[in-house]
Amino acid sequence: MSKKLSPEAAHEKYLYNKKYMDGYWERRASRRASTGNKVSVEISIAEELLPDIERVEVTVCRNGHTDERYIKELERANKTLNSENRRLTKLLTRYQEIIRIGIRQLDYEK
Repeated sequence: MSKKLSPEAAHEKYLYNKKYMDGYWERRASRRASTGNKVSVEISIAEELLPDIERVEVTVCRNGHTDERYIKELERANKTLNSENRRLTKLLTRYQEIIRIGIRQLDYEK
């Protein structure tokens, strides 16, 4: 059974774990950049089916900010990306349902 940590201890634990996770992501990014593995996928959708999808761009720069402010900005960026992913997942589900209906209709007509 784990004890509940004090806010200060929880924050220190968070910073400790974050230090190692940052190192992990930096190593992974450098490996990915060095291998040059890039995957591109092209999808063509009829113009009338395209929704009004705006481009979402999130940038977080350290620029000498304190660790706490940098972490807060990363968390905010993560929330923004998660909400955009949820929205796009819902949109994809709707399109998949439209495709299923169209396929069923084609099978029915045959």
